[in-house]
Amino acid sequence: MVDGVKQCCLVRFEDNSEFWVLRKDIHSFAAGVEEVCCICDAPPLKEPLINCLKCRHGYHHECHTPAIEPEAESDSWICRQCVFAVATKRGGALKRGRFARLMQFMKLRLPYQLSPLDWDPQHLTNQQQCYCYCAGPGEWNLKMLQCGSCGQWFHEACTQCLTKPLLYGDRWVATTINGVTFGT
Repeated sequence: MVDGVKQCCLVRFEDNSEFWVLRKDIHSFAAGVEEVCCICDAPPLKEPLINCLKCRHGYHHECHTPAIEPEAESDSWICRQCVFAVATKRGGALKRGRFARLMQFMKLRLPYQLSPLDWDPQHLTNQQQCYCYCAGPGEWNLKMLQCGSCGQWFHEACTQCLTKPLLYGDRWVATTINGVTFGT
């Protein structure tokens, strides 16, 4: 099922669970086809693509955010989307361990530009459904915090600093996370 207005599709997974997924977040994979970068859709350039250990998607070193270190190994490297998928938990992301450290590193830079986002007049939602460090969708009043300086919204599950869970409708917390100031 496809919702053209919201630009999302109802996807049924192998375990028969169903979830609405934004069309921009759906990637196809065809066996036997030349491998291309899942960000820019171009084949390998001078260097081979590096594949994520978890999802097996291939990336050019410079297409991934942050850029993949030249010495990264395909048998242990994990992409941004998979780090966030593993490290995010209800009440806040992991604070210790390998995935917590990887997530801290990934959060140093947003994987998108803020200026092209088309916001509603109250700055609560944007047309691109692009929020947080993870660039995923969200609902401003459902466990999200708004940055006091740029106005972007961040998921509670992606933060690693909260000591207590957010309540529905909570909007501001006075703290700084990786250079992003929440609250006033």
